[in-house]
Amino acid sequence: GNRDRPKIWAYDQTAQQVIPLAEIWFPDAISVRIKAATATPDHKIVASVVARNQSNQLETRLCFVGQSGISKTVETDHFIAEQLRYSMDGVLWALGHRGISAPGDSGGDDLTVRRFQADGTQLSATVSATRLGPKAGALSNNGESFLLVSSSRKFLFNSTNARFAELDNEGKVLRVDTLAFPQFRTPAGTRIKLMAAVITSSGKIFCAFARGNGIWELDPDVLKWRPIEQSDGAERYSGLFGSEKELLIMRSANTYGWFSLRGE
Repeated sequence: GNRDRPKIWAYDQTAQQVIPLAEIWFPDAISVRIKAATATPDHKIVASVVARNQSNQLETRLCFVGQSGISKTVETDHFIAEQLRYSMDGVLWALGHRGISAPGDSGGDDLTVRRFQADGTQLSATVSATRLGPKAGALSNNGESFLLVSSSRKFLFNSTNARFAELDNEGKVLRVDTLAFPQFRTPAGTRIKLMAAVITSSGKIFCAFARGNGIWELDPDVLKWRPIEQSDGAERYSGLFGSEKELLIMRSANTYGWFSLRGE
C-alpha cells in the first residue's frame, strides 16, 4: 500500500520545513528505496533511489525533489549511490557501487566514485574498489565508508581497513594512506568502528567513533588525531550527523543541533 512508499522532506536550521513531504514512486515500480539524499545548491533535494519494476529489473536513479514533488529523474546506469555530496562548484559527487540489474547481468565496473553535473549528466567515474585494498568491494554499501567533499579537497575513507585516499577535483586518486585510529581505552578485542566522518567547507575533517569516544579532528596531511572539546550543548547529542559551511550538525534521535567548534 501507499504506506510503504518512501517519502522525503527537508527542514532548515531554523526548523522551518522548506521542502514539503514528497512521495518517491514511479508508475511501473513494485518497490522503491531511498539510499541517500542531500540538499542541492538551489535548495532542492537530490535523492539516490533504487527501484524494482514489474519485470523485476533494477532501476537506479537520481531524483530531484522541489516544492511540488519530483521535478526530474535521471537514470544512473545501475550505479547505486550510497552517499551524495555537492562541491562548491555545483558538481554532485557520489560514492557507491554498481548493482546487478537483472538475471544474467554480470556487467559493470568496480568504480566507486561518480561525478554529475547539476542536471544529473555524469561527468566521470573513477576510483576502482581495489585501489582501496581488501574488503573494499563492500566499500560503499557497508555503511563504514565516507566520501568527504570540501571546496578545495576531496577524500575517501574506507574504515573497514582504515584506508584514506585523497582525490583530485576530477575524482582521480592522488594518494592512499593507511590511518592509525586514535588510541581509546576499549575492552580487549573490541574493534574500533568509525560511525561518522564529515568535512567542513574549509576542509577540516571531524570523525566520531563507536562507544561514545567523542569527536576527533583528523589532520589529513600528517594523519594525526586531535580530540575535540565539545560544548555543553553539543554533549547532549549522541551522533555526528553532518556539516554546513563551518558548523557541525549533531543529532540525537530526531533532534538536530548546529554547533561551532571554533575557539574550543
